[in-house]
Amino acid sequence: MLRATEQEPEKDLAPSLDFSGTGSVPSQRCWTDGGPGKDQETMVDSIGCPQVPLIYDVNTFCQEHRISRAHFYKLVKEGRGPRLIKAGRRTLITAQAAQDWRESLELPGN
Repeated sequence: MLRATEQEPEKDLAPSLDFSGTGSVPSQRCWTDGGPGKDQETMVDSIGCPQVPLIYDVNTFCQEHRISRAHFYKLVKEGRGPRLIKAGRRTLITAQAAQDWRESLELPGN
């Protein structure tokens, strides 16, 4: 219990940010609401902004875009999938290729 002359210390409501010059912002995992029954785990920085990966593997790309791997490979086979990078046996998609692919799906005039 505080006396009339005592004050409760102020709480720092702002998140602590790293200004060490490393360019990195601490991150944490959280759950975002992907719709009814579709919560998904994602990475967010310390101030709550979602982190977008610079490059996706096929599994992550399919999860983020909510398509099956079978549908992904069908789109690629038909020439309607995103641009791919092959690194050894791995198939990767850059964030720019993913964005270009999403934009190609938009209807004209929207």
